[in-house]
Amino acid sequence: MLYDGRHKGMDEDFKDELVVVIEHLLNRKNLVTKRVNNHYFDGTEFLDYLENLIEIFQSDKLPKTQTIYEMTVERQMSRLVDSCLQSYKNLIKNDLNTVTNLSMIKKLHNKCEAQALLMFNNSNKMGNNEHEIKYKGTLVNDINKEFNQWKIEKEFIFKELNLIRLQQERIHQEEMAKIRAEKTAAKARLDAKRREIESALERSRIVREKELKKERQRDAERQREQEKALECQRRNAERRLEQLRLKSEAERNRFREQEQFNITYFKCNSCDLVVKYSDLHRYSSSAHDFRVCDPTEMFLNQLQDSGLPQMLTRILNRFFNLDLEED
Repeated sequence: MLYDGRHKGMDEDFKDELVVVIEHLLNRKNLVTKRVNNHYFDGTEFLDYLENLIEIFQSDKLPKTQTIYEMTVERQMSRLVDSCLQSYKNLIKNDLNTVTNLSMIKKLHNKCEAQALLMFNNSNKMGNNEHEIKYKGTLVNDINKEFNQWKIEKEFIFKELNLIRLQQERIHQEEMAKIRAEKTAAKARLDAKRREIESALERSRIVREKELKKERQRDAERQREQEKALECQRRNAERRLEQLRLKSEAERNRFREQEQFNITYFKCNSCDLVVKYSDLHRYSSSAHDFRVCDPTEMFLNQLQDSGLPQMLTRILNRFFNLDLEED
């Protein structure tokens, strides 16, 4: 009867020896790192390796050596592919923030893919060339899947950023248009204010010019009137001078005529001194103001000096008893 693996079916001696074997295998001193094709297994890999072996040995038939070898190659190459893929992911993650536009996505992918494939090529591998080509293709496909995934995410982010940028540019353009419109309106208001001020200044200038023109006209009119008055005064003065000249000329003519026919006398206006022309040089002109004495006046003066009027007045008073006042 074949043993089916149940605990009840074990022989007691077998159980004792099994405990000894397990204790020997699991002794810390006897544990060594599993190595396949110069590749050391870590705990996780070794656990997967054991699980795969258990799956193979669970069938009723004893597995072939080739099957165990293929399984080992598959597990080792799969782990290598996973390590290279993880390296690609890490490289992408480290440099992903440096990607600022769509053109840089492909460049970053090509750089990280080349480093992952270099890691795959430089690693120790089990199997033959067919296995290497197969799993290298698997690595490239996995890298491309990963690339397409983060590329879509990055493109979506770029599209969102582009939409945000376009929206910001639109808002900025609207704000700039608003600012330009406000500046234009402000400039128009300033121009209108300036034109208004210039118009007011022009009206004020015109008013001042009109006032100045009127003032100049009034000044010109006053100047013409003054000139007319001066001209009138000048003409009057000329007429008076002419009259004086004519009078003086007549007086000189009369004096010459009197000199020819009579003896000329001069009388002082301040002291009533009367002298002949021939004696005029004896008296100082600063003490006397002489003028030509009229003959009638001279006769009356001589008559007054002779005392005849007083004598006649006394005779008349005596005969007619008249109270006549003396002259």
